[in-house]
Amino acid sequence: MQPQAECLTCDFLKACLQQALRVQGLIGGQSVVAPAVSRVSGFLRRWSDRKTAASGDRNTRR
Repeated sequence: MQPQAECLTCDFLKACLQQALRVQGLIGGQSVVAPAVSRVSGFLRRWSDRKTAASGDRNTRR
C-alpha cells in the first residue's frame, strides 16, 4: 500500500497507513516497537546482573 501524493507531507502519515493496514487485516494491533524495547530491557537487565555478580565476587575476595 502506497500513500497518496498529498498524504506525504501529513504529520499523521504513519498512523494513518497503519490504521488502513489494520482495517484490511494486513497487520496486527500491537506496535512493532514494544518487542524491541523489551529485548533491550532484557539485555540491560542481564548485563547488569552479570556486572553485579562480577563485582560481588571481587568484593568477597578482598
